[in-house]
Amino acid sequence: MALPSDEQILHISGVGFVHCKKIRQNQIAPTCFDLAVNPLEGGRLEPDPLVTLPTEPGGNQ
Repeated sequence: MALPSDEQILHISGVGFVHCKKIRQNQIAPTCFDLAVNPLEGGRLEPDPLVTLPTEPGGNQ
């Protein structure tokens, strides 16, 4: 049995198993715009925001 490449199953303590979509670090705004070059894996992931996390004005995260 295999999941599609964009899905995963997580185990969360106290909750149980959760079937959800995968998301990459370059798909989470606003931090996707701060990613730098990764010399180990090569290149820089271009921002492709699919999810935006709310942050406080002024950067007090």
